[in-house]
Amino acid sequence: MAQAWMLQARHRQSLRPQTSTAAGELRWGASEALADWLAAYPWDHFATFTTAPGHGEESLRRLHGRWSGQVHRLTGRQPRQALFMEGHRDGRPHLHNLVFGTAALDHLALENLWTEISGGIARVKVFREGGGACEYCVKGTRYVSKEGNLALLGPWRALRGEVHPKGEGEGPGGSRIASEGAGDTRTSPRTPRQSP
Repeated sequence: MAQAWMLQARHRQSLRPQTSTAAGELRWGASEALADWLAAYPWDHFATFTTAPGHGEESLRRLHGRWSGQVHRLTGRQPRQALFMEGHRDGRPHLHNLVFGTAALDHLALENLWTEISGGIARVKVFREGGGACEYCVKGTRYVSKEGNLALLGPWRALRGEVHPKGEGEGPGGSRIASEGAGDTRTSPRTPRQSP
């Protein structure tokens, strides 16, 4: 479902000269499919995290890891997250995050937790189905200039009707990728599980 911001973005993009219309259409189609896939999962909160000046991507990842650890401690469970990092015009990266497992926590408490940990600003909202949060998160994948990337963190379970090879509750696609030093698990929807 196209939101007003998406229609405006498409209009702005149509006004710019395109070097490769096919590549642009492919990115739009892939990002819309990713948004639809994410929308099939339940979410509790939608967040945007920024940091104080001087933080780069690695620092932002570490701070998010600390925030996730505190959320885990507060809820007693590791939250499932779809995390999108993208750059900004001023050069500082920021994160968009879909989170499940945080329903018991107030959105203001989650914002304050981020500020305590990072010194930055967070905007956390209760997730509304059909509210455009999934589409907004994947927008960074549409533009080469934004250089957005995605990490799927925490426990992912198969949706009803999805088939996973010997996937005892593994994530979409049945694959699990160990994250870099965080002790959590990332799940890739595109990497098929290798047979032993």
